[in-house]
Amino acid sequence: MNTNRHSVGLLIGIACISILAGSLTAKESERETSPATPSVADTVESIVQAQETVRGQIADLEAAPTRAGSPQANQTGQRIEQLDLLKYRAAILAQRRAVAEQSEELEAQHSETAEQLQLLRSAGMATPPPYSLLTLEDLLEQADAEADRHASIEAEIGATRELLSMMRKTHAERERQRRAAKDALGRNHDPAAAATLERALQRAQLISEVAQETVRLHAARLAAGQWELKCSDLRRTLLDEQVQVVASQVTFTPSDLKSIQQDLDHQEQQLKEQIAHKQTELQQAQQNWSEAKSRENEPPAEPGAAEALTAWRMARDCRQKQIAALNQRVGELGLLRYCWDARFAVRNRTASVEEMRAMRDEIAAFSERLAQTRELAQLDFDQCRRDLAATEARLRDARSKSPALIPWLQFEVDTLQQLAASDSNALLRVDEFANLIGRMTAELNEAIGDQTPRPVLASTRAWLVTAWNYELASVDDHPITVRKLAGTLLFLLVGFFVSRWASRMLGRRVLPRFGLAEGNAAALQSIGFYLLFLLFAYCSLELIGVPLTVFAFLGGAVAIGVGFGSQNILNNFISGLILLFERPIRVGDLVDVDGVYGNIERVGARSTRIRTGANLEIIVPNSRLLENNVTNLTLSDERFRACVSVGVAYGSPTRQVAEILQQVVHEHPDVFNEPEPIILFKEFGDNSLAFEVHFWIRMRTLMQRQRIESAVRHLIDDRFREANITIAFPQRDIHLDTSAPLELLLRNAEDADQSVAGRIEPAA
Repeated sequence: MNTNRHSVGLLIGIACISILAGSLTAKESERETSPATPSVADTVESIVQAQETVRGQIADLEAAPTRAGSPQANQTGQRIEQLDLLKYRAAILAQRRAVAEQSEELEAQHSETAEQLQLLRSAGMATPPPYSLLTLEDLLEQADAEADRHASIEAEIGATRELLSMMRKTHAERERQRRAAKDALGRNHDPAAAATLERALQRAQLISEVAQETVRLHAARLAAGQWELKCSDLRRTLLDEQVQVVASQVTFTPSDLKSIQQDLDHQEQQLKEQIAHKQTELQQAQQNWSEAKSRENEPPAEPGAAEALTAWRMARDCRQKQIAALNQRVGELGLLRYCWDARFAVRNRTASVEEMRAMRDEIAAFSERLAQTRELAQLDFDQCRRDLAATEARLRDARSKSPALIPWLQFEVDTLQQLAASDSNALLRVDEFANLIGRMTAELNEAIGDQTPRPVLASTRAWLVTAWNYELASVDDHPITVRKLAGTLLFLLVGFFVSRWASRMLGRRVLPRFGLAEGNAAALQSIGFYLLFLLFAYCSLELIGVPLTVFAFLGGAVAIGVGFGSQNILNNFISGLILLFERPIRVGDLVDVDGVYGNIERVGARSTRIRTGANLEIIVPNSRLLENNVTNLTLSDERFRACVSVGVAYGSPTRQVAEILQQVVHEHPDVFNEPEPIILFKEFGDNSLAFEVHFWIRMRTLMQRQRIESAVRHLIDDRFREANITIAFPQRDIHLDTSAPLELLLRNAEDADQSVAGRIEPAA
């Protein structure tokens, strides 16, 4: 009994130890397959080093003479296998790096989409309502595409998860083999077999590492797929909420309908061109098939003649099917026009309940025919894929067995690929058409269900719609409605403000950065405003549908009538254009108009504004600036020659005076040294020796010149005082009559009450 108890206890202990060892092994395997692994860069570096080592070993082995089947030859093969495994592991690491970058991008996309969703919930759509039906259609198509993408991502995640489970099992098996090889090496006591066992261990370890990297790769792919699924979920939520916002405030305007019709017309034109092109190809294929058929039984038989006949027959059949598909698409465009016209009527409530019910019945019939069309298109596509697979298999066989058939089989493959692409496009178009019909059916059901007895509101709304689309006139068979006229006036108003803003930005911020002067920038600003506004006016005429030829006769008559009544205005306007283009005066120039000095502030369409130094604004008609003499002091150069006159007393050293004047003008910071200032000894005056100082300055305003001249005079006075040179003042000679004695009265300055009288005798 005791022996049995001991045996049972021993078995229980062994079982516990086995369970504990299994759990430890599972945890170790889990750690090894966990994404928390050493950095990819470090691993790649170690693999590169290992590859270099193995290459060196292979080179050493190949350099030594070997015999087939020798141990050295076996070692070379093992090293080559080891190098291949290292390359495979490096490739897996490169894929891991790409998947990691993809995960980072998906995280960034997730954050960005979350911000867009938060912004939508807090501030609404970026563009204000109402929204075009085309915008809603685009959002619905994006939502459908995202739903399909979501399903594809889920399927891919499921496949990746299954593959990851298989790779983990494979890695566990590789680890078991590695441990067995390690155990065999540890238990070995034969020195001759040690090298072989060690190489087997290295191979098992390398295979295990490759399996481990494969597990990590699929784990990273699974994580990236989950991030992609999260992004898809968030995008679907964003699109659904955008659809809800847009659908509640959507409008379907005549301009939208016109845009759709123009697009359908463009598609129809392209389809007709494609049909004509395919007809030409069909004729060529038919001719080639007939020629191949006539040469089929002529001796000697050329290699590949039968295959050539098959290829041209297939090309002919393919072109016929493509032409039939293109003609079917032309017919579908007519159905699309009907659907869009019906949607316009439903959206704008211009159709009655009976008309909408009839539309719904017709749409239901379209839907049934469309389902049959899709089924036939799917059958054709599947058959084409089977034919393509069979032809590709024949082409692979011919590459080794029948080289003469290769060109014709390749031609058949290309033809079938074109047909498959055409069938695939047909399926996509059918699905898009089905989605459009589904949305239209929902709109019809909603509109029919929402019809309530509100005749007054309905009639009022219908009257407003009619008035809004009332035709005021027609020009060249283009109606001018109230809606078009209001839109044109609004467009002109917006164009005026946009032109003014854009021209201001051009003149104040853009052009000065290119070094243009203020006057040049102002002229280009005015010209830019006129050109932009004329462009908006032309676009407004195109918007309303009025060609410029309409204004040919009317414009001539109006020009004659207005010309006689507004000669001065036109004269000033044309003069303003000449001033802007010729630029004899520019903004900022200092001019003299009839003895009045001032700076040009603005050259307008009718007049020019001049501001004087006393801050007076003078409005001068543009024609006066062209017809009369105008002195522009800064037209081509802002330099001006100023002059300061000074007179010194007789007896002053004239050359020293000239030197002092030369020094003074050279020291002043606002005086140019080039051209050289000129000092002139002007004349011997009545009361002084007259000098003139001529020097060059930069002058933008009259006051600027006067300030510089005043400063120069101050400097001249200071220097003359230092040199004891007297600035002369007016003097007069007094001649006395000395024929009789002169009486002089002398007064003491300290005692004003005492005076001394004397007589001066005349000189003998």
